[in-house]
Amino acid sequence: SDLKTRDFTLRYTEKAFSIPFEEDAVIKGAQNTLVYVPITTNRGSCGPLNSNTYKYIEGVLSPKTVIIPVGKKGQDSIVKLFPKEFKFSVMNDMKAPMHYGYAGFLWENIQTVENAERIQIQFNRFISAGTQRQAVYNIPAFDKWLEGLNTAASQEDKRYTFANAVLENEEQTIRDFYDFHATLAVLNAVCENELSEQAARLVAVEGQLTNLAGLQSKIQSLRSEEH
Repeated sequence: SDLKTRDFTLRYTEKAFSIPFEEDAVIKGAQNTLVYVPITTNRGSCGPLNSNTYKYIEGVLSPKTVIIPVGKKGQDSIVKLFPKEFKFSVMNDMKAPMHYGYAGFLWENIQTVENAERIQIQFNRFISAGTQRQAVYNIPAFDKWLEGLNTAASQEDKRYTFANAVLENEEQTIRDFYDFHATLAVLNAVCENELSEQAARLVAVEGQLTNLAGLQSKIQSLRSEEH
């Protein structure tokens, strides 16, 4: 199925970045900038997708927060809601399908933030037509990621074999591996969010049409009573 294809495609990406975390602890212990990249929608009538994202951002604000929203709604709202933390935004007119080049463009621009300690991509994961869930990818800065690999390679934990396999390569190859899988995570996030946006809009519009049909029925009933 499509969901299995998605999960298999990301299996190495998740191995690269699947490190347990507690956001409160990350914020408390941060020495440098924490970059948050909320993927938002381009249009309205999407239920609570965007408002839930803004609530999440509000809950993780700290003096080290930098926000780079993706999408028109994020650009319009986040610059007003969080002007001090807003860095810049990225737009997409959605006239072309999501692709690796676009995700690479996003990742390249995200990395222009100086002294970033960790980058968190927030998006809505598609579960079903009526269900979307908030999800995140946590991508540490390359130096911290490499440090984590070296630690895993010296300990016999679940990432031991993976870490040693990656570290056997030359430094540039390791860097390319990091950038490739970070870009793949970004691509998955924007694709999942676009799918969630379309699904949420269909459900919202269906609800609006049901309400309109109900109002129309009431109006016709009232008119019938007048006559």
